Parts: sequence; C-alpha cells; structure tokens
Amino acid sequence: MDEDYKAKYPNANPYLTYDGIKEKQAAERKAAEERKAAAAAKKAAEIEASKQTLKAGALNKSLNAQVLKLAKQRVPKCTKVVVINDSWNVQREYGTPVRRTVLAWVVYKDDDGNLVANDYGFAQEYMGGGKYGTLKNYSVGVRKVYVK
Repeated sequence: MDEDYKAKYPNANPYLTYDGIKEKQAAERKAAEERKAAAAAKKAAEIEASKQTLKAGALNKSLNAQVLKLAKQRVPKCTKVVVINDSWNVQREYGTPVRRTVLAWVVYKDDDGNLVANDYGFAQEYMGGGKYGTLKNYSVGVRKVYVK
C-alpha cells in the first residue's frame, strides 16, 4: 500500500484474509442474533406488562353460548368470549328501536402463543312488538389486549 493511499484512507485494510472475512461475518451474525434476542425479550416484557384480566358484564351468562358460536365463525381460533355489557344498548332512530347491541371480548391465541382479545359487537334487529331477531355479528372493534 503506498503512502498516499494510507494517508487518504487510514482505516483501510487491503490485506483482509479469507479467515479474517469469515471471522468478521461470524461477529456480524452474532451481533445480529443478540439484537434480535434483545428485541424479542423487550417485546415479551411489554406484552407481559400490558396483560389484562377481562371483566365480564351482567349479560355474560345468558349470551355466552350464542356469542361464542358466532365468534367461532368469525375467528376459528377463538377459545372463549367475555360479554362486556351489563345490559343491552338499544339503538333508536326517531325514537323507534332499530336494534340492540352488546360488546364481547373474543379471546384466542396469536401466532406467538399469547392469549389475545379483540372486541366485537353483536346485535339483534328489532322485529316490532317488543321482540328482537336472532343474534348476528355486528361489528369488529379496534381494541386489542393481551389477556392474563
């Protein structure tokens, strides 16, 4: 290596051997694996810290079977549901009932094996005469929580 080149590029190493390249690649792989493991540990700690216990509402017992059946159609991995509401939420238009709705947590295991819950809405359309139709899936919420 000539002196002009050394002055211009003081950290250059034109004599890197095959073994040196292999050692450098191994060190880079090891560092990447350590960063990946640290990121996974950080994510696991964040998930563990954010886990919640789901609180069932008063309607939970009477609606669980119906809601679970509908939830399994939508989320095949569903293991259980937790109805959130204490009572039906009646939606009205111009004073006349249109439907009544209820929210439920749909619990399932994600790809990493964590218990996760998403909120879903279920509704019964008003049929008239104080009667409501069959329960149907009404909406998908945006809340996602990890479950203890």
